[in-house]
Amino acid sequence: MNLFKKQRDAFGLSIFDNEVKIHTKARSSTLHYRLLLTYLDQLLSEKEGKKTTSTAKSLHQLAESIHQRSLIVIFSDMFDSEESNEELFSALQHLKFAKHEVLMFHVVDKKSEIDFDFENRPYLFIDLESGEEIRLQSHMVKEHYVEKVKNL
Repeated sequence: MNLFKKQRDAFGLSIFDNEVKIHTKARSSTLHYRLLLTYLDQLLSEKEGKKTTSTAKSLHQLAESIHQRSLIVIFSDMFDSEESNEELFSALQHLKFAKHEVLMFHVVDKKSEIDFDFENRPYLFIDLESGEEIRLQSHMVKEHYVEKVKNL
């Protein structure tokens, strides 16, 4: 955001899980910049679990409310259990149709979420979206987990 601030480009912020929680209009003021930092800080300090994500639904909603020809930057782990790849692709096409430029950053922790690299000891794994808990030794499921993730 500092780059946008120096160039006086307007910028906004949208945060969603299963629905849009925060959506600001694009502005270029220092006050607006500080407000967005406050929203991000609050998001990082949240301890809430049991949230599902509806990326496609939220992107369709945002495509209708964002000024045309905007640069849209998306940060996501792209682990969305409710929607298919086709629904997500349709939502991204909706953004492109509205003349937006879209950059997507696939954000994951490679060591734990892709490689499943844990010490060989018991762990309690908790699904942050459903709250489901499972206790297991990581080496017992590593091979199966890694194969499933590769096929996503």
